[in-house]
Amino acid sequence: MKVTLDGLQATPGVGVIAVGDYVVAGTATAKGTSVAGYPKVCKATTQTGMYFAWRVVSLDGTTAVGQTAVVERVNA
Repeated sequence: MKVTLDGLQATPGVGVIAVGDYVVAGTATAKGTSVAGYPKVCKATTQTGMYFAWRVVSLDGTTAVGQTAVVERVNA
């Protein structure tokens, strides 16, 4: 699935995401608001005992916020 990079989980809008990083949902948009582009994702903060379902497999530019990437589901 194609996504827009949105930084780090703890600080959306700041930071980079690289190929192989796990991601979670990015900055939320209010219900009923028109969204241009792809869903936003943030780099997942690793915590013991947690697993993440989506991983970055390719970048369509740099690792910076606002760039696009492709993610794949890795856990059901």
